[in-house]
Amino acid sequence: MPFQDCLISAVEQGALSREEAQALNDDFDARFAEARMSLGDEAAARQAQAVLETELRMQAIEKRRRAVLTERA
Repeated sequence: MPFQDCLISAVEQGALSREEAQALNDDFDARFAEARMSLGDEAAARQAQAVLETELRMQAIEKRRRAVLTERA
């Protein structure tokens, strides 16, 4: 499923607001445009999605870590 379709689905399910989805889409588009200079469209889309996914996972881990530290304090 293309990244944009995932964002639309997430908004429809209430998992993301329209603003959050737009911000993620803008980030994806910027990464795609950058990767597209050296890769084809499909490879650039895969790379942009993978990088964004990794960053979001890292942010979620950090958010959970901070929540645990706050609970312990």
